[in-house]
Amino acid sequence: MAAGMSWSVPPWLDQESLAAPADLTSMHAVNATTAAYHADVAAKHAAGLAQWVQYLQYTLQGLQGKVSELEAWKKGALEDVRKLRDEHKALRRRVLGDEQEPGLPAKSRSQPMMSSSSASEDGASSPGPPGLSLTPAKGSRAESEVDTSPSQDETGITTPLSLPSEVSFMGDADAGPLEGVTVGDAEVDGASCVRAEWHIGNLSAKLKNCMGRNLVSSPFTAAGLEELRLMICADGKDGASKIRQGPRSRRQKELYAKKVTEGPLDGCLKLKAPTSASEQEIEYFLKVGSKRMGPFKHNFAESTVSGCDDFGVDWLKLLEPDLSLTVCVEIVTPAKA
Repeated sequence: MAAGMSWSVPPWLDQESLAAPADLTSMHAVNATTAAYHADVAAKHAAGLAQWVQYLQYTLQGLQGKVSELEAWKKGALEDVRKLRDEHKALRRRVLGDEQEPGLPAKSRSQPMMSSSSASEDGASSPGPPGLSLTPAKGSRAESEVDTSPSQDETGITTPLSLPSEVSFMGDADAGPLEGVTVGDAEVDGASCVRAEWHIGNLSAKLKNCMGRNLVSSPFTAAGLEELRLMICADGKDGASKIRQGPRSRRQKELYAKKVTEGPLDGCLKLKAPTSASEQEIEYFLKVGSKRMGPFKHNFAESTVSGCDDFGVDWLKLLEPDLSLTVCVEIVTPAKA
């Protein structure tokens, strides 16, 4: 009877069930191989990133060295400019004689310009900043002449031209006075100071035509600082970012025009001293109409522009009956030792 019986394999012992452990082992092996591959790729990427970090560190060190060279060149250039101005004043006194004092005129005047290529017979020029190659100036006087006449817009606003670096201001001439920068002695909070007042006629019209740009005064000299300028930005403390935005939409232009004509106008007033080589901090006050802010202290050898971004008042409420506005800077005279 046992010989006549047939034996069958149970379902759980079929071939697929017997092959399952082998497939599981193979899957683990594949996963381990994949993980090892990914680890190798990650290690290679980490090595590459380490090389990039090292390269960036070297590049940063090089850039810091360039910045140091430029700072040293800037100080040297400012010192050269100061010496040239002293020589120019001495020559002017020698030519004009003693009948004209070298002091500041009552109002800033536009001055004629002459190419620096004709300043010396040998044509020698000071070297440019480190890393910047300059095109040598041409010897022909005709090629070096520049149109120095200021441009005017529809409202009669005089706009100074942007001049190449080879052009320098020289001497006095028959140019008429520009609008309203007057320098004189004054007193603030019991301290003696030098006050430079800028009278701006029809302020709203001028600001309307200066959208995207600063309204800049003519250059003046005060408290031993030369080529000073007062700058007004109608966009307030956000003016720099708005200027960098470039052209504005029609809606933005309408809002700007409404702001400078109807208000509230929360402009900012800044003082620029591009040729200061002194490391001494300058103490000064800024005034818009009857609103005075300060004192402020700033080293213009480190940064050429400083000022007040918020006067806390609508500038249009400070206008004179003729729609003009007077702004001024009051530079405190250092106490003598």
